[in-house]
Amino acid sequence: MTLKEHVKNLLQDDEKLIEVSPFCYMRLMADGSAIMYKNNIAKVQSLNLSRHDLEFIKGMALPVPIFTPEPEENRDVHTEHCCVIHGCKYGRSNCPVTSDMKRQSHACESCYNDAEGFCGWREAPDPPVYVITKIIETCSACPAQWSARTDDGRYVYIRYRHGHLRIDVDDDTRHEEDFISEYGGDGCLSFEELQRHTEGFMDFSGAKWVKTSDEI
Repeated sequence: MTLKEHVKNLLQDDEKLIEVSPFCYMRLMADGSAIMYKNNIAKVQSLNLSRHDLEFIKGMALPVPIFTPEPEENRDVHTEHCCVIHGCKYGRSNCPVTSDMKRQSHACESCYNDAEGFCGWREAPDPPVYVITKIIETCSACPAQWSARTDDGRYVYIRYRHGHLRIDVDDDTRHEEDFISEYGGDGCLSFEELQRHTEGFMDFSGAKWVKTSDEI
């Protein structure tokens, strides 16, 4: 039995198989988690993928898995030159990348020189920008709270309380951040400060302020 056949047999309802290479397969679980099987059946890597990463994977015509790079403070020569697919550039058995202790920062040299021009490695995409067309402030403090609608019809719920900002899009949490607002309180947040904290993620520039929640 091949590795691909083995992983296929493990799939449950609503799970998806993605081929990274003939020696590496990704199993997307129904709960949004992912497991990678590579080289041999015993080698299993659990991946920490964001919702944006998973949506990107599921929406692609070609099955390309997403790898989120190792945080900059944890990087070393292995994260910069070694590859989970093509192995350790230095031939070390304890390579932190091939042993799943660290994630590579980008595609390796072999990825770019792959004979088929495709080895299954791709950097994580930028998160989508939600363009807000309508918005209303439903509570001014404790919590500071807004309801909004995007240009493609999605409902957005924004809440700031106890120093924690949460943004849900269609009941799915897309952004969370902890900070103390410029007011110094844990439940007060101005719309201007909200814009600064969501820059590059939400576009409020063309938003129309409505008077009632029914208009959202």
